Amino acid sequence: MSGLGSSRGAARSPFRGRSARLMYDLHHGPNMTPMVDVVMVILIFFMASASLLGPEVLLRSQIDRPLSDSSEAVEPDNPAGADIYRIEAPSFTVELRVRDGAVTITGLGASDAPLSDIDAAAALLAERLGVVDDVRMVVTSSDDTPYEAIVRVIESLHSAGFDRVGVR
Repeated sequence: MSGLGSSRGAARSPFRGRSARLMYDLHHGPNMTPMVDVVMVILIFFMASASLLGPEVLLRSQIDRPLSDSSEAVEPDNPAGADIYRIEAPSFTVELRVRDGAVTITGLGASDAPLSDIDAAAALLAERLGVVDDVRMVVTSSDDTPYEAIVRVIESLHSAGFDRVGVR
């Protein structure tokens, strides 16, 4: 019995074997890979949810107003005793659609009019209203409306004097 590992009493090989017990003994501490994976998933979840918080931050909260000198609570909808019979400024909607390859506008007194009529329609409405400082304009569009058409409508409304223009 002169083989290297053939008997128990024989001389040991200079190379150590890699048994499961030896590998377990060399392993120090817990495996960090699953923990890092979980932390990365949680981090991505919080980053994605933080980017969606924008509209909720803009919501108005109902805060109790302090008592005035007359020891009556000021109404939240009527800050500083504003005129409660005041009429709100009007809001107009301009809708853009693509029909037969051309952009049409609906609103401002026009119904399915070509986009080139927006300057005249905005100027006519501004002339009829007189004061356009508080008038709100909302531009809506279909999904296939070119962005250039939306920008042109906004610029036409601004040039007619409408400062409060929004896009929905």
